Amino acid sequence: MADWEIRPAKAADVEPVAELRAVVLRPDLERLGRYDERRVRQRLRDGFAPAHTWVIEVVGAWCDRDGVPVPGT
Repeated sequence: MADWEIRPAKAADVEPVAELRAVVLRPDLERLGRYDERRVRQRLRDGFAPAHTWVIEVVGAWCDRDGVPVPGT
């Protein structure tokens, strides 16, 4: 079993969270004709509240909600 933890987000997490959001939402937003590479990240940055965000890490790498490591984190 992998070593994992859930930790409160920090202000410095905003860019990795914005990138993760853009990657996850891209297929649906493209399907709807609404994908804008800059806007999808900026909307997250504008509303990011570390106090209301948690990060899942497995052996120091971010993971999605299913425990799959997120590349580049």
